[in-house]
Amino acid sequence: MKLIKHYKNNPILRKSLSQLATETFGLEFETLFEKGYWDDRFSGYALVENDEIVANVCFHELTLLRYGVTYEVLQIGTVMTQHEYRKKGLQRQLMEAVLEDYKDKDAFYLFANDSVKDFYPLFGFEPKEKIIFELNKNLPAYEPIPYQKITVNENLPLLYYHVLKRVRNHRDEVLHDDYLKMFYMMYVFDEAVYLVKDTIVVCEKLSDTLHVYDVFMTENASILDALKPFMENIKKIRFHFEPEISGLNCEVDPEGELFVKTEVFDLKQPWSYPTTSIT
Repeated sequence: MKLIKHYKNNPILRKSLSQLATETFGLEFETLFEKGYWDDRFSGYALVENDEIVANVCFHELTLLRYGVTYEVLQIGTVMTQHEYRKKGLQRQLMEAVLEDYKDKDAFYLFANDSVKDFYPLFGFEPKEKIIFELNKNLPAYEPIPYQKITVNENLPLLYYHVLKRVRNHRDEVLHDDYLKMFYMMYVFDEAVYLVKDTIVVCEKLSDTLHVYDVFMTENASILDALKPFMENIKKIRFHFEPEISGLNCEVDPEGELFVKTEVFDLKQPWSYPTTSIT
């Protein structure tokens, strides 16, 4: 068994990655590579046997902008092992290699579920609350502004243009996450992407709540104005990022758990973090 680092340009291992990710998470990565969205900041370490990935850790080098201060961070994800190779210490080997090679980062973090919540503290990760935001007063009034539901796979160049040219409108901004934005529109929120004038809005209505996952504007404008055509019978807006809007209420996000390894005091506090930047 061999440890292979940064295998992006190895087509055999990329295919193996997609096969294991499909079996484990229902995901695939080859389309993102073929379209040119898989950039050099997204990489992976794998333990390989007979040209097949048996254990894997992916990670993304990002810059986190929090209230005017930037941090160089490493987000870890796609942690997976073939069933017959589990409980053999393979993930420990991979995690130790990643943490050592990128030890100069300001923070390491990942999002995990309850089934592995006892694993990451072994490497110095601590659970942190992730914050989401709601607006239930002074909501924008509904206006029947024309908008278009986007068929994602037929409009990838349009979406990528908006991702690349987007104006920063988050207080919890993540930089160099273009790959992740495209991933979420292609695979997670593909039925929730809309074009409102010159703005891409990723949102969905659930009961009387409008869930807003991201807003891509190429010029400075009001996020709330872009939401007006979706406001019919809506009583509150839940933002899955921290927009530059006053009057927001915050609460702990109950979905998933954030684990952070850092010595930076400000990063030890509860985080707001865009859903569309999670690996």
